[in-house]
Amino acid sequence: MKKWSLLLLVLFMAVSTFLAGCSGDSSNSGQSSKGANGATKLTLWTFGEQHAKFFEFMADEWNKTHPDKKIQLETTTYPYDDMHNKLLLSLQSGVGAPDIVDIEISRFSNYLKGKPQLVELNDIIDPVKE
Repeated sequence: MKKWSLLLLVLFMAVSTFLAGCSGDSSNSGQSSKGANGATKLTLWTFGEQHAKFFEFMADEWNKTHPDKKIQLETTTYPYDDMHNKLLLSLQSGVGAPDIVDIEISRFSNYLKGKPQLVELNDIIDPVKE
């Protein structure tokens, strides 16, 4: 169980770090900015309250083990269809997308059509995958 938790934490932070670096568009209303106590502010959209609680817990765990690189995670839980539709619209318009998003696997292919807005993280994940 600890291996999975560690892997999920590493995956979460890799995605967070990568997306935070990629979201330099000033139209994102302050996303990926400095929050309280100099922590990096990240936004997360999800469709499940349990998912939000998990990510908040993992962010707290990250902050405990990395006090010099803290994150301030702001989670928003939307109804399933609303979240996926809002995400698709924000990615297509280039305005308002979150730093991190919890996409349900059956909806994932919708975000790969045309010019994908999502970036592969294999080079970050592969070294710590095992």
